[in-house]
Amino acid sequence: MVEQAAIAGALNPEIIPDRERARAAASYIARRLDLLTAPANRGWEGTAEEDGGLAFSRRLRGVTRRHVIDGTLIRSAESHRLDGMASELQEVYAHHAKLVTKDKEVEVMGPMSWWRRSSSRAARAWPYSATRVSAR
Repeated sequence: MVEQAAIAGALNPEIIPDRERARAAASYIARRLDLLTAPANRGWEGTAEEDGGLAFSRRLRGVTRRHVIDGTLIRSAESHRLDGMASELQEVYAHHAKLVTKDKEVEVMGPMSWWRRSSSRAARAWPYSATRVSAR
């Protein structure tokens, strides 16, 4: 959640007091989460919390899961550092990126998925690069 919020630029402390911007950011992140999820597991909803945080939930097979990035976290020094990196993150991950190896290409949705894909045995064997591709 935090990774996608950072990519979306939603860890900006100026968003916290502006409820409309916070709601728009939460909705945008929920749409991003849906793009990263298999079709059968989609249905993310994003809301703005009273403390300036963002909440994301979805219901799968009768079970509701809710994840919260609270206002305290968004106001933290670490979030400010991540927000400072938002333009760089957006440059690579605003759309799905592509990890290119000698014999295959795989989609990468953020820094964590890039790390997981690049540290796999197959990816370590070949040089790789991340490139922008259009969103689905």
